[in-house]
Formats: sequence, structure tokens, C-alpha cells
Amino acid sequence: SRWRHSLTLPRTLYDLWVEYQTGIGGRKPACEFTAQERGADKYRFYRRKHVWDIVTNLVNAGVQARVAVDRIYSHYGANKPVTRIIKEIMKNKRNGGLPLVLRV
Repeated sequence: SRWRHSLTLPRTLYDLWVEYQTGIGGRKPACEFTAQERGADKYRFYRRKHVWDIVTNLVNAGVQARVAVDRIYSHYGANKPVTRIIKEIMKNKRNGGLPLVLRV
């Protein structure tokens, strides 16, 4: 389906944010997906939403999106793959929450 195609893993967290805000490759932005579109690939959407939520919260608090992503990289490691960072964010949330630098 078109949805599955739109969720090839972005190589960077910056790309992941662009996927959420404006879409990649002419595709619909992830923030505009319907419940049905989200449900078509729940696993990927659920995992990426952890990053999208952090960046959205920081942006809503007045932090620029690029700076918010920089904070995530700064904390988790700039050389780690996106998948690894998402796993570590999920682990932090399960074990008491995000680091202060990523909270509003």
C-alpha cells in the first residue's frame, strides 16, 4: 500500500521530522494520517511517534525543530541509527521518563 511505502525508515531524525511535518517524496505528512492510515502499519507509526512527540513538545515550548532534534542526538548519540535511538527513548519512558533536556 502507499502507506507502507511512505514509511521506509528515514536515515536521520531530521528526515523523520520532515516525514511528520511535510511528508517525504511528495507523500502526505504523517501528522495528517487518518486513524485507518496509522492502523495500516501500527508498529512503525507507534515507534516513530515517540520522536515526533518529543520534537512537537519542544517546538510548542519555543524550541526550533532542528535544535530539538540536536538535543535528542546530543543525549543519545549522533552516530547511532534512528532505530537504536527510538529503542532507547522507549526504554527511558518505561524506566521513569525522558531526560530533562528532552522535557518541557
